[in-house]
Amino acid sequence: MSEHDHYQTLEVSPTATQAEIKQAYRRLAKLLHPDSNQSLSNHDQIARLNVAYEVLGDPQSRKTYDQQRRYHAQLEAVGVSVGRRGDRQQRTASAQERYRKRQQSGQQVENHLKQWLNQLYTLVNRLLYKIL
Repeated sequence: MSEHDHYQTLEVSPTATQAEIKQAYRRLAKLLHPDSNQSLSNHDQIARLNVAYEVLGDPQSRKTYDQQRRYHAQLEAVGVSVGRRGDRQQRTASAQERYRKRQQSGQQVENHLKQWLNQLYTLVNRLLYKIL
């Protein structure tokens, strides 16, 4: 479909299960991670791997991606040239934005928990001080 097909990036079949996709992502992430193997480490490969997993790891995103693949395959079958560079860049930007939002959401939850624990321990300490 595109210059970098997500299924090819993850080295899985388009019929792969979600578990197989997750397993392939983890295997390749471990293989390509600079801490594991500096000789195979490549920022572009890791970025493509992360984008592929962002799309294929989410069932709704995967469904949309598969529909786009079928549509582009049908167009190519009838000889229509399809420029996908913008589509790919848009998907990449969208996946990166979803990842950033998840990270921020996780940080907000963690900060909220820290504040709550701090208030709780402050209250407990005050009560203990009065008791002692």
